[in-house]
Amino acid sequence: MGDAPSAWSLRLGSHEADARARIRNWLGRNGPYLGCGPARGGIAGQVGADGQAVFLYGEVAGYWLQWAASYAPDPGRMGSVVAFIGQQWEGPQAAPTRLGADGDWRNRAVFSFDLAMMLRGVAAAAPVVGAARACEVASVLVHWLERLVDAEGCLMSHIAMQPGPLPRRWSTCDGPYQTKTAAAVLSAPADWLSARVSASARRTLARWMGRAADHEPLHARCYALEGECIAGGRIDATPLLAHRLSDGMLAEHAGCEAGLPRSDIQAQALRLLCLQADSGWAGIETMSRALLRHVRDDGSVVFRVGEAHANVWCALFAHQALDWLCARRGCPAAQMPSAEALV
Repeated sequence: MGDAPSAWSLRLGSHEADARARIRNWLGRNGPYLGCGPARGGIAGQVGADGQAVFLYGEVAGYWLQWAASYAPDPGRMGSVVAFIGQQWEGPQAAPTRLGADGDWRNRAVFSFDLAMMLRGVAAAAPVVGAARACEVASVLVHWLERLVDAEGCLMSHIAMQPGPLPRRWSTCDGPYQTKTAAAVLSAPADWLSARVSASARRTLARWMGRAADHEPLHARCYALEGECIAGGRIDATPLLAHRLSDGMLAEHAGCEAGLPRSDIQAQALRLLCLQADSGWAGIETMSRALLRHVRDDGSVVFRVGEAHANVWCALFAHQALDWLCARRGCPAAQMPSAEALV
């Protein structure tokens, strides 16, 4: 990967580095992590003003493990998260998608995307927590993934665990975002996977590779591009820039400027731009400064400007985006962009 343009390097200043450090400190403390009680090892999806988890989120636990492997490799803490995932999924009943969010429609289904993110996180944690324990928990997740292979041998988006239809969302339909599902599964050690799950992941990847632009929701489109990167593909993220709004934020949906922009999409786009060759860097300062408006003084990150709850996956994405931007700027304390490390 070549160096970023010198003008961009000069324009990016201390604001990004300062925000990166504050988010890192928040994520590395007990911000998203429950260290005691029956939920020991759980990772919050959102954190309230009282510092308590609004709900626990398995998908985000997978992201957190992936992040911690690079930025905060603590065997005790990571081991607790891996153990919590295992405890949640080892029984005959599916764990709630969002534990503690009673009435959330997502709790009526099991999503292959979430399972894949947990599996990838456990794989990233294995060198820190021990391969034997990680493999044991992975086998539980693979067992559930077995149930999500359809008649054609591809991974389904979800299986319903309760009666009644789910809302029609990109996450409840098959689509290109499943490249990240499949790539995450295939990034686990091959001997962790059953032949059925491994084959289904390969078929799913082949089915959706190169079709990210099919998604109008930019969150899902970015997931698709992330999956292509994890799978070793070359991407072009510059078309995302066509959806910038006047303040430098990306719209939530392609071709629609309604609503308040989301920090997770902004961070995803910045990460993807960092992962590709030097093109499309015009306006990068405006985009990064727009993301900073979502970072609070304590290092927590909000989903949309003005919201009360801190959002953990937004913090994980934002920290990595700002870290990679700092690395492209030449900061020696930052980690260079790597598809393998992509949260």
